[in-house]
Amino acid sequence: RHLATFSWLLKHFLRGTKMSLGNKDEDIIHTMIGQYQPEDAHYIQRQRKPPVAVLMRLRQALTQLEQDHLLSTAEALAMDHLISHMDLAIMTTERIVASPIPPLFTTHGCRFMVLYLMILPLALKSQLQGAGLFLTVGVVGYAMLGLEEISHL
Repeated sequence: RHLATFSWLLKHFLRGTKMSLGNKDEDIIHTMIGQYQPEDAHYIQRQRKPPVAVLMRLRQALTQLEQDHLLSTAEALAMDHLISHMDLAIMTTERIVASPIPPLFTTHGCRFMVLYLMILPLALKSQLQGAGLFLTVGVVGYAMLGLEEISHL
């Protein structure tokens, strides 16, 4: 249950949306974990980084299974290795989200797009005539400039 909840919580955490009553992610936590372990669900929701809280609970469960001799040392090490990879995934995705897009990259992309939109009518002139050419170039230009503007948000 915790493993299935981890991916939802990581998505929610990286998008930076706030948890509120009736939130889909909160419902998923209660559906996946809360029915069986309500104290885990409440604990995870109270944490600043819920995906890390899930990994902590997984490590606690792994330790308990190991102490109860329900897992061999090799099995416990393999599971701990997988949990460490999940922790690495959290760190990597946080780093990607926090990295700004370099201004030079966006400036270069904007210039390239303007050049493309200037050459587009010349490339389409042999295949489209009159109003069809202007309509096609207008729609493509509107879509591309709109996407470029969205990238600055």
